[in-house]
Amino acid sequence: MGFAGFVGNLLIAGGPGLAIFCVFVAPKSFLVLLFLASLFAWLVSLMLTAALFRGFVPLAEHRGALSAALVVGVAMQEATRYCAWLAHRRILAMLAEAARLRPGTRLGAGERHALALTQGLAHGAAHSFFFYFSWLPLMLGDGTFYVDACPQMSFFLAGALLSLAFLLLHTCAMPVAFDGLGKRQRGQWLAVPAAHLGAALLTLGNLADGGCVAVLPLLLLGAAGMAAAAAWVCWRDVGTVARRVSASANDNL
Repeated sequence: MGFAGFVGNLLIAGGPGLAIFCVFVAPKSFLVLLFLASLFAWLVSLMLTAALFRGFVPLAEHRGALSAALVVGVAMQEATRYCAWLAHRRILAMLAEAARLRPGTRLGAGERHALALTQGLAHGAAHSFFFYFSWLPLMLGDGTFYVDACPQMSFFLAGALLSLAFLLLHTCAMPVAFDGLGKRQRGQWLAVPAAHLGAALLTLGNLADGGCVAVLPLLLLGAAGMAAAAAWVCWRDVGTVARRVSASANDNL
């Protein structure tokens, strides 16, 4: 495929994540440190999941066994997400206390969602590193690779689109999940693992002849839907705070 194909697939899979990092995370050193710590924690979680399945490989090549493996993998990641929420709640308490001790500073809704987005980006980046970026050097050869079930696009391009979908899904799912957990809105919180499990099981459609043509757009559409949900959650909270401040200012007048 050569260097051009390597760079192109790399930008497809990781470009949006890099843009999110540069815009929302990189300007604040604390968020960079949180991202690195969360990235390490998610990589450890994925390695533990892989170690769990080490005794069962190779899995039987039928959808039942693969579906069971996906359910277990998603369950472990969602358990890790809940642990991330406990850490997030502790961080919020520490930052709120620090803001209280420094007059003129406060921990607003925007900052809380930025912390959640940072942890979500770490989850998405860990997923991409673990499942896609690790075999990117294979693209530097002269040829490419196709699979019989998906002759419409190269294996590397399909992997890049798959990695992009899950990167965006995991990144945007964290603010939605944390907001639901913080406000004890069970339906909002449970929607995240349900979407995660649905996306994971949908990938089994790639095993069907030409299935990638339908599966990849659906996964990207689902990721866009999660991004819209995260944007709505953030806009709702920030807008509510702004309206309260405006109402308070009018009352003082």
